[in-house]
Amino acid sequence: MALLGCRRRAAEKKIAELKSRLAQLEGNKSPATAASPAITNPTAAPEEKPCRATPRHSVETTDHDFGTVVEGQKVSYTYSVRNVARPH
Repeated sequence: MALLGCRRRAAEKKIAELKSRLAQLEGNKSPATAASPAITNPTAAPEEKPCRATPRHSVETTDHDFGTVVEGQKVSYTYSVRNVARPH
């Protein structure tokens, strides 16, 4: 899910271009899916949406050595997790 965003938009644009090209090759004037202007008009500029940063997380350490633990002894450790945003 984190890899969506800008890559998804590029993939959607490519799909629209391919659908348009397929419609031209098949001789159809109007493709089955006319939701995108790029499909009905291949020269139309695709709608540009701003590329937003994708939420990610950062963990300082992913494991912890408790050493020797006696049976029945309760141990705990708190992992430090930070939210970070990385632009695409």
